[in-house]
Amino acid sequence: MNAADSQHELRPELGSGERVLWSGMPKQGLRLHWADGFIIPFIVIWMAIPLFGATATLKNGKGIGEVVFFLPFLLIGGYMLIGRYIVDAKRERSMASRTSAS
Repeated sequence: MNAADSQHELRPELGSGERVLWSGMPKQGLRLHWADGFIIPFIVIWMAIPLFGATATLKNGKGIGEVVFFLPFLLIGGYMLIGRYIVDAKRERSMASRTSAS
């Protein structure tokens, strides 16, 4: 979307004499950063340890209460491994505009 399209779409939101100077959208698609080379293996280990602990707890016949201890670690790991890319994908549909207002 260019500034002219943004001008038309944002017209109800603009003040009198205000105009769109620039508009843009974030880059589209899956973006891996240089740090992901370190983060992804760390997250896999992060999730493997509580998954192994929860499995061992269930196999030893202990109650579900002990397994619940591992749940926050698995949820955080799941978000860090997959969820952050979903959040980035939703953010990609957003648009930013700079107007002539001070």
